[in-house]
Amino acid sequence: MREATGGSVDVVVDPVFGTASTAAVRVLADGGRLVDLGSASGDEATFSSAVLRSRSAEVLGYTDDAPSPDRRRAALDAVLGSAAAGWIGVAHRTLPPAEVAGAWRQQASGEAGVRLVLVP
Repeated sequence: MREATGGSVDVVVDPVFGTASTAAVRVLADGGRLVDLGSASGDEATFSSAVLRSRSAEVLGYTDDAPSPDRRRAALDAVLGSAAAGWIGVAHRTLPPAEVAGAWRQQASGEAGVRLVLVP
């Protein structure tokens, strides 16, 4: 992981958890944060207390279920505004609805490589 990041990282946003989080904690910079968004690969991860303490790293959990409707709306407006301005995007490929079965197979197998979007 250190080779992939070019060294240490300040923030890891992790929707996977499990083994991925165990590895991610090892590359956190001093004062770095691991933000857990989900548990796609498992509900438990193993962390070394010494690793966390040696760099004053933090492990945080986040859910979008907790904010108020107004706060969620503001966050969504900010993300959509950034996307509309071209500052962020999602790699994707559009397909017609007739290709839904193949799209599901590609996405499930990891073969798609990008998000598949069905457009009527």
